[in-house]
Amino acid sequence: MTGDDGVELGVIEEVFDDDVKHKPEWALVRSRESGDDHLVPVGASEMVDGTCRVPYTAEKVAAAPSLNTADQHISPEQEELLRSHYGIGVITTTWAAGSSAEE
Repeated sequence: MTGDDGVELGVIEEVFDDDVKHKPEWALVRSRESGDDHLVPVGASEMVDGTCRVPYTAEKVAAAPSLNTADQHISPEQEELLRSHYGIGVITTTWAAGSSAEE
């Protein structure tokens, strides 16, 4: 996954689908540099040269709240924190892990 400036953000480890619509909403991205995991919204993503590009900088992603997704689910409270961080609207559904991808 890359940011809006083309800088690599990391590798997509897991994709979390909307529980109701069953569409991808969040990606768990592991930074190649730090090894840290970050949740990144994929609603505004696009494929560019075979790579998922999102409209966020590496700094924005690195500063995202650290959340435990061991149960493969994003709670409404976690989602609210993430949406606030990324400056996107609030939705009242929850998210479950749906698939995995390389990038």
